[in-house]
Amino acid sequence: MREMLGDQAGTLRRLFRQRPPAVCAVFPAGNGWADHTMRLARRLARSSGPVLVVDEAVSSPTLPEAAGAGRTADLLSALGSTERAIRLIVALPGGVSYLNVKAAALALPLLDEMRRERLLRLFQTLLRPFETVLVHAGRGETADASPFLTSAPSAVVLAELSADGVRESLARAQDAALHGRSRLGVVTVGGRDAAEAETFVRELQGVWWRKVSLRLAGWCRLEALDAAGWQAMTGDDGGMALPKGWPPTEVGRAKARTRSC
Repeated sequence: MREMLGDQAGTLRRLFRQRPPAVCAVFPAGNGWADHTMRLARRLARSSGPVLVVDEAVSSPTLPEAAGAGRTADLLSALGSTERAIRLIVALPGGVSYLNVKAAALALPLLDEMRRERLLRLFQTLLRPFETVLVHAGRGETADASPFLTSAPSAVVLAELSADGVRESLARAQDAALHGRSRLGVVTVGGRDAAEAETFVRELQGVWWRKVSLRLAGWCRLEALDAAGWQAMTGDDGGMALPKGWPPTEVGRAKARTRSC
């Protein structure tokens, strides 16, 4: 089973690095997690072009369920039919589309080799029209996430400035470290102003480093996010350029390079 999962992850990593689209895993944290995820998608669509939200969410409700609607048909139901799979993509306002892969993610290790290859080829075809793909982790624990989530080249925590947001941001960082990630970007949501968001991120970065040796790949407020800020966090350079005066401590300067927008 472990070798099989490794093969699937390797296939998806190669697929995800074929840009466009740019693929990023999103770990939302806080009570408004579903709304924040869709706001992020719409913001990126305005600045960068069409966005596809791929809903993995194996340990939580899907985005439609969180909004009080039923779960949409899953990629798994269209196995072997490109035409049927294309119809599964739900077009939403603001240049955003949605694809449910929750069942496909759970079933992936159980499929035989031929069906797995078919499913992944189908998935690759569906990504082509988009500039950005956000693989949505859901709100639950992601320690046992599927290769759909763990194979994304970059990842961000969508962190609500609240007590729940702080607690869940740490939990998601711990999960990301288990996935083999060494750094995460942060997109903050809410708060009074940019100064409060910066203080939040500084504290979060310190906790991440002390608890799980995880570096910050860059950060931005959702309210100010643009294409350049997103690229700085998730692009080929990993957002590792160091802005003046950040981080504030000598340990931080040595251990955690960051970039903010």
